[in-house]
Amino acid sequence: MAYIYALKDKSTGEVRYIGKANDPAKRLSSHMYDSRKRNSPVHKWIRKNGTPEMVILAGPIEDWESEEIRLIAEYREKGFNLLNVAKGGNQPYCPKEVSLNNAKKAVLKRDKRLWAVKQKLGSCLKSGYGSETLKKRMRNNPDIFGDFAWWYQGVGTS
Repeated sequence: MAYIYALKDKSTGEVRYIGKANDPAKRLSSHMYDSRKRNSPVHKWIRKNGTPEMVILAGPIEDWESEEIRLIAEYREKGFNLLNVAKGGNQPYCPKEVSLNNAKKAVLKRDKRLWAVKQKLGSCLKSGYGSETLKKRMRNNPDIFGDFAWWYQGVGTS
């Protein structure tokens, strides 16, 4: 059994998002947690406006897909500026191959950013910036800095 819920802006009372949850309280909690990491429209909105009010629109129901689609369409017709990306139901469906490809792209992007940060850190160390405490931290955290800590010879020596 599932519930269809709406997230409302506490300051305006406007419904901004409609979704499905098996456990509404846990779902609101996961929205809050996800808002720290994800950049979907609803998560950006939560970061900007704080914890929204959750209102149950329907449930518990078995056929939640069609009800969610119907409610999203109804609220859009009424002029609500919903943050939903999809029309509802199980949309958007993302095939496993696409999901894996997206994950690989994210890892490559992260690795490129990490490489750039390490380059900047190396330049700073070469220029004489960076305390002995920083150098010691780098030596003592190979899981974070790996071989990079030894790239700059002054870091690897005592």
